[in-house]
Amino acid sequence: MHLTLPLLALTALTPTTLAWRFRAYRDKNYGTIIADYDGSRDALNVCHRMAVDNAASSFKWDPCAGGGSDAVHIYLYDSRDCSGTPFGDSNPTWHKSSMPSNDKLSSFKVGFDNRNC
Repeated sequence: MHLTLPLLALTALTPTTLAWRFRAYRDKNYGTIIADYDGSRDALNVCHRMAVDNAASSFKWDPCAGGGSDAVHIYLYDSRDCSGTPFGDSNPTWHKSSMPSNDKLSSFKVGFDNRNC
C-alpha cells in the first residue's frame, strides 16, 4: 500500500509519447530543412506558427511518429493563426516533394483522426 504514492509520482513524471512529426523544407524534393515540429496527443487542435513564413516548398508528415496506435491529421493554412479554410490536409502518411500551394504555409494544426496507425 505504501508504494502507491511513489508509483503515482513516477507516472506523473513520465514524458508523454510522441504522436506526430512534421518537417518542412525550403526547397522541392526535401532540400534545406526549415522547420521540424513534433508533438503529443495531449496538444491537439493547437495552432502552430511556422518559424519561417511562406517559405516551405516540400514537407514530410508522420502521424504515428512515436509508434502510437491512433493517427492524427494535419491541416495547412496560409494564415498565421490557422484561420480560414486550410489549403491542404493529410492522408495517413503524407509526404510532398512539392507543396500543394508552394511557399504559402504560415501555420498548421494537428487534430485527432479516427484511423489507427
